[in-house]
Formats: sequence, structure tokens, C-alpha cells
Amino acid sequence: MSDRLRCLAMPGPDFDTALADAVVATHAEGVTAAFLLRHGAELTARGDGLARAVSPPWHVDNAFDTLWNPAVGAVERLLETGEGDPVAVAEGLARCLRRAGGSPEPFGTDGSVPVNGTSLRLLPERAVRAQLAIEDDFHSIVTFPEPTKELAQGYADAMDLLRERAPRCARWVLRVLRALVPCDSGTSRTRSSSWREAPGTVLVSVSPDPAEVAEMLVHEACHQYFYLARRLGQVVDPADTREYHSPAVGRARPLDKVLLAFHAFGNVRLLHEELGTPGVLDRMRRDTEALAAPLRGNPSVTPLGRALTDPLLERLERLERLERLS
Repeated sequence: MSDRLRCLAMPGPDFDTALADAVVATHAEGVTAAFLLRHGAELTARGDGLARAVSPPWHVDNAFDTLWNPAVGAVERLLETGEGDPVAVAEGLARCLRRAGGSPEPFGTDGSVPVNGTSLRLLPERAVRAQLAIEDDFHSIVTFPEPTKELAQGYADAMDLLRERAPRCARWVLRVLRALVPCDSGTSRTRSSSWREAPGTVLVSVSPDPAEVAEMLVHEACHQYFYLARRLGQVVDPADTREYHSPAVGRARPLDKVLLAFHAFGNVRLLHEELGTPGVLDRMRRDTEALAAPLRGNPSVTPLGRALTDPLLERLERLERLERLS
């Protein structure tokens, strides 16, 4: 199994669609079964046939395309936090299942704008506000612009850059991302984030530089692959409570967060190696090395965590050897 999971470590030609289908279907059916045990009687009383409509097994074709969706995340979120209306959550899941295999739109399409040449859409922040909390630890978000064709073009330009200069990264992004929520960080910094409970949906700031947007898309796609892997188990031993410095946030973080950051930063470094972006590679090399150090030889990293990180570590070490020889 660990060999099959290596396709989640970094962009490549060997993405295992059958594995992704099985992982998301098993996870989604499991959380839905637990949801029905807790709320099935209420659904039966309040929703005409709703409990039956979402009862697994589903036998969904193209399971990953269908179930990598915030509708499934909403089920899990309600189970974990108790937040949300069970009937509304079940209705969202039923809509998702009715559109099986058709890349259902997360959060609906009201106010959304397609990103030309891709399967992505821009979503207005108001579409996700009720379900998702947007954290702004760095106080960098100025506003949330409404999606427009002009705004979408900036993201289309970034995808064009990926297709032309780093086609494996383009495929890596489009396999897991469905919707982008644009924000404006002014002149302070780029800003992007993912939500574990909203598969396929990410926050990405606007930028006039396609390379900056491409970096954020690859970075957030990496987090999606990490969340996909986490549906199979732990990436580090939960008993290891030590913290390690993370240049991603400038403070000490638990080992699983360091692994999450290394997975994203390492792949972004590979992107910039392909793009040859001036002024970025030296910083990326320093940051990835700082994140890699606690992972190497650490017995607290599980076989699942190794499957996510070892291929990337090996690739980066080969690059280092080639750079020393050149």
C-alpha cells in the first residue's frame, strides 16, 4: 500500500485514480453511516425520504470526482463539532450524490465565475461564509473581491503558466481543486489556505504575477493531497508531542504540522526549479531544509507519513547532488 501512496507525495504521471476513488468512497460512506446513526431518526421525521437518499453503500462511479466535495466535509464537521442543521447537511450530500461523476459544484454556483480553460471556478466569500471560518493570523486580508471575468483571468494566466512550464504541476492542481475563493492582501503578502472540511475549495489571494498565483495553487493542492492521505490514518505518532521550528509560520509547531508544511514547501520548491524563478529558490532551499530536518530518520513518522515525504526527500536530495556537481 505504501508504494501506491507515493503518488500523493508529488506531481507525477502515476496518480492512482482507483486508490483515490476507494479512499474517498470508504471515508465518505463511513462518516455518513455514523451521521445516520446519530441523526437518522430526525431526518426520517423532517425530510421526506432524505435518510434513504443518502444511506450507503452508494456504488458511485468516478467516486473521487463526486465525493471530493464540501458536502462530505459538512457531514464530518457536524459529527465532530455538532455545528449545522442535519437536514441541510443531508440535503447537500443528496445533491452531491445526484450529480455523481459530474464534478458537482461546491457551495452552488450563485455568483461564481469559471476560470477559462480549466475546471476551476471562483466563488464569492459569501458562498462559504456560513460553513467555513477564514483565519487571518497575519492580518493580511484587506477584502474579498467579487468574482469577475477579469479577476478569473489572473488565475487562468497562472494555470497557463503551469501548463506551459510545469505540466505535471498543472495536472496536480486540477485533480484536487474545484473552487477558489479570491481575497485581496494588498501589497503586504500573498495569502492562501485550505480547509480540511471543504475538499476541493481553497482561499487564494489575487496577484498580478502568474508565478505567485501558480505557487499558491500548487501549495494548496499539496494540502489537499495531505488531507486525502489523512483519510487513511495518522502521518505521525500522536504520542510524540514535541514541537519543531517551522519557517512556514515562524514558530514551533507539532510534527504533523511540520510534515504538512514540508510536503507543500518541497513541492513549491520543485515548481520554482522548473520555472527558474529568480530570487525565490535560495529561500525555498533554506525553508525546505529546515522543515525536512525533523522528519529525516524520525521514528515518530508513520509509514503513511513516509509515503508522503520520502519520495520528495529523495527528489530534493538528488537535486542537491546535481547542484553541487554543476
